[in-house]
Order: sequence, then C-alpha cells, then structure tokens
Amino acid sequence: MHKTSLIELLKLFTPKEYRELGDYITSPFFNKNENVINLYSYIRKFLPDLENEGLEKEKVYERITGNLEYNDGFMRTVIFNLNKLAEEYLAHSLRSKIEDEFSLLQAYFDRGSDKLFEKKMKQISDTLSKNESKDQYHYYCLYRLQALKMAYNSKRRAFLNVKDFHEEDEIKTLDSLLTFYLLASLPEYGFFFNQSHVIKIDLEFTFLDEILSYLKRSGFHKKNPELNLYYHQLLLEKDEDEKNFFELKEVVVNNIDEFRYGLKYNSVGLLANKAVNEYYKGKDKFLQEQFDVHNLIIEKGLYKKFENSFFDDMLFKNIVKVALQLNKIEWTEKFIEENIDKLSPDDKPNSYNLNMARLLFYKNKFADALSNLNEIKNVKHIHYKTETKMLSLMINYELENDSEAVSIIDNYKHFLSNDALLTENRKERSYNFLKFTNELIKMRENASKKSVYDLKYELENTPNTFEKEWLISKADLLLNKAK
Repeated sequence: MHKTSLIELLKLFTPKEYRELGDYITSPFFNKNENVINLYSYIRKFLPDLENEGLEKEKVYERITGNLEYNDGFMRTVIFNLNKLAEEYLAHSLRSKIEDEFSLLQAYFDRGSDKLFEKKMKQISDTLSKNESKDQYHYYCLYRLQALKMAYNSKRRAFLNVKDFHEEDEIKTLDSLLTFYLLASLPEYGFFFNQSHVIKIDLEFTFLDEILSYLKRSGFHKKNPELNLYYHQLLLEKDEDEKNFFELKEVVVNNIDEFRYGLKYNSVGLLANKAVNEYYKGKDKFLQEQFDVHNLIIEKGLYKKFENSFFDDMLFKNIVKVALQLNKIEWTEKFIEENIDKLSPDDKPNSYNLNMARLLFYKNKFADALSNLNEIKNVKHIHYKTETKMLSLMINYELENDSEAVSIIDNYKHFLSNDALLTENRKERSYNFLKFTNELIKMRENASKKSVYDLKYELENTPNTFEKEWLISKADLLLNKAK
C-alpha cells in the first residue's frame, strides 16, 4: 500500500483530521461499507508512520479479512473507496462557510422560498460587510450576491417601465464583477512581466494596454487599496521609471497595514528589487532607497517568506550589505545582534560568518574578516558563492596579497563563464568589478596620476558594477599616492 494515492493523501492529514476522518467514515450517512471501516481502523494503528512494513497490501488484507489467500482485486476496491471518502472529507473540511451559505441561498431561490431567501441574503450581506480582507474572493462573493439579488427581484416583478429598473443595483453588480476581474488579472500580468526580467519569454499581453488606459482615465483602481497596489506594481514592472517607483512606494507606505501578509511581503520585495536595479543603472540615490525599504521591512516584520517561517537569509545579507555601503557600522552591528537568531538553524552559521566578515571588513579588521569567511562551509546558494568570492578578493587586496588576489580573479572568471544560473546582467556586474579590481592591483606599485584619474573616471561612469563605492575609495587612495 505504500505507493498508493491513499497513503500519499493520508500523509497530508493532521492528527485532528485523522480523528474527524474516522468519524466521517463510520457515519452511515457517508459510508456503509464495513471493509472500508476495517481498513481505516487498521491503518490508524500505524499513524503517523505510514511507511511501516505492516502496511504492505498482503499483510493488511490478512488482518482485515482473516483470509490467508490474498485477493488483489478486493484490496484495490477497498483502497479506492477509502481514498474517495478521504478526498470527500478533506474537500468538505476545507470548504468555506460562505460557500455553504451561497449553496443554501441558491437552493432557496430555486425552490421559491422568498422568506428564507431574503433572510439568508441579509446574513450573507452582513458577513461580507464585516470582511476585513477586500480581496478578489470578497468581490467575487459580492458579485454573486448582487447577481442573485437582481435575479430575485426580476423574478418577483415585471419590468413595465423605467421605474421598475434599479440602475444602482446593476451598477453595483458590474462594479463588483469588474473589481473581481482586475484583482485576479493584474497580479497575473505582473507575474509574467517579472518573469520576463529573469527568463526570455515573448508574450502578447492581451487587453493589458486597454485595462491600464481605462484605469488611468477613470481612477477606478483608487476605490480599493489592494487594486490600487496591483495597478502601481504593474506600472513599475512594465516600465521601470523613477516616477512609477515612488508612486508605488507611496501606496505601500500609506496602506501597508491594510494588506494581508503575502501582499505586504511581495510589495516591499518588489520595491527592494527595483531599487537595486535603479542603483546599478548608476542612480546612486537608490542606495538610500534600498536602506529605507529595508527599514520598512524590519519595522513591519516582513522578512519571512511565510508568517511562521524564519528570517530570509538572502534578505539578511542584502540588508547588511546596503547598510555598510552607506557606512552605517553601528546600525549594522545592532541589526546582526538583534536578528541573527531569527534565521533558520541551517542558514545561521554561514549567514553569521558571511555578514560578520563583511562587517569586520568595513571596520578594517581584514584578518578577522578573512577568518570568518574561511568558516563558511557547504555553500549551496549561488549568490553566497559570488559574495564570498568578492569579499575574499577585497580582503586580499586590502592585505596586499596581490598574488592571491590575482588568483581569485582568475578563478572567479572561470566560475562566471561556466555558470548557467546567474543572469547576464548580474554576470556583467561581476566582470566589471573584477576588471577594475585587477586594474587597481596593477596600478598599486607605480602609476601616474593621469592613469589613475582616467581609471576613476571610467569607473564612475560605468554602471552595473559590484562594490563601486569601495572601488572608488581605492582609486582615491591611489590618486593621493600617485606622482
């Protein structure tokens, strides 16, 4: 039985659901097959160990039937019936109360019970009005309720003249339907635009320009904070313009407490990513924007992919890196101290050593930084590999270990040329960083002011370069020493 769909399904259940499934199966209303009851009773003895050898088909058959001669057809039938009941129970248990209410409302409408219909319609209306989450499902339910109300009113009266037509009801119904559609479609458009920055896809976004034109003209999206957010997210995904960034930021900051966790997390994540992109285009002010978004993330507790998970280690790394680029040493020390234990036990050791190495580097404790860097083991994430390589190169440059630094540059170039995961944009940042670091090494011993100045000028005018602030500071030091 170990490879059956039944066992795979039961692995998903909680202890409470195991108990309720037992009640469901033994209820004569749902099941009258004793063999199914016996099979589940036997399986329950092994819960939650559903890989136990006692669950082999032949052994199960003998225990629930008392027969030694195995009958595969019988077992397949009983397993199928139990699996069907388990699926029915799970679907029923996950079904929302509002769906049951709508089923009753439809039944009262179909069977012509005006009194029960009106009572149930008011109950559903009250429930929806108290709903704090005005998401797409809310507007879908609102549309269904208003559509049934219109059908009910049409059924009860004849449209003999204009007075019999309630225009307000029709508009409400259409507005709810349109809001539902937009809340469902705009995130999907945004997702595909986001993916187009990562992988090469060529999609024709049907109807999108017309939607955006309508929203811009009518301001319909402003009626709903969530819809307003999706609209501005999509504008930024479609066109990475500064104006779109700051408009989205304003919407997020002013309304963030109204959104559910996942929407908050995705919104600040989008802002952070776009601020990074703008910064690497050469817009230095977006380094501070990254820091501001990171502070919002920390303030609102949006550093976990899911509410019950751990601090995201990549976000942790980015927060430290940006703060140090802004020379916020004390702030970074406090951040690491207060948040390091919020990382998962698996991520914490490497994350601690990487981020402490960067902090020590900015405090000019280069040997200590290298010591922490050497403690990093079994790196799996591609961005951790690039970060450790870059930081190791910078440390060895500061320690004037030029031969080691040149070796790291060579190895890093080979790594980039062989890697298939990093985007071309990110590879370009690394290649630019390696190029300028290599030039600085060459100029360390003997360089004219003009050659160093030319290098600095080229560096300042080359966007999409990792560690640009550090590179410029090293060029400035060489300028002071140059003849």
